[in-house]
Amino acid sequence: MSIFLSMTDEISTPPILMHAMEMQKLCYIPRYVGMNMDMLRINSMQDYDDLPETSWKIKQPRDDEVRENCVDTGECSDRTCYRLSQYQKDNCKYMYTCVDIISSA
Repeated sequence: MSIFLSMTDEISTPPILMHAMEMQKLCYIPRYVGMNMDMLRINSMQDYDDLPETSWKIKQPRDDEVRENCVDTGECSDRTCYRLSQYQKDNCKYMYTCVDIISSA
């Protein structure tokens, strides 16, 4: 399950992440590096709590941190591009990237 983390003025997504963890779901959150975004695995709420914050006050893995990417696992399968945040364009771009990678496999 890929979950986009919220900014303070958006719908709060950490409770969604917490619920998914309680349901023992595999969870992936975004990491932006420049214009590129990867959806990387988060292992627990403690893992989430320990993440650094960006200048936008959004938690994400460090740029140099190696984590499982959902594209590599095939976990990215939602093609609806439905989302709750202001990152609509980035989300759809990422989903199209997933589709392209899966289609070329």
